[in-house]
Amino acid sequence: MPVLACIGLSILVYFLLLNNIKGAEQNEENTHCNKCNEKIKSTQAFCPNCREKLREICTSCKKTIDINWRYCPYCGDTKENR
Repeated sequence: MPVLACIGLSILVYFLLLNNIKGAEQNEENTHCNKCNEKIKSTQAFCPNCREKLREICTSCKKTIDINWRYCPYCGDTKENR
């Protein structure tokens, strides 16, 4: 009887972990390329389809930001100053 309980518990843990892994993969934030409209991950610096630049480094604080943002959310620097 204890063997069956261990097997049942193992199967339960397996499915719980499997759901957590699948949920984490689905929680990745996606966006679209401005040039070709390809679905991409929001963390990518370039579109894998058309090589459009999606991210840039702020010259003031050196953090990676979206290329379309007018202001850096970390230091407030404007796009004209970058």
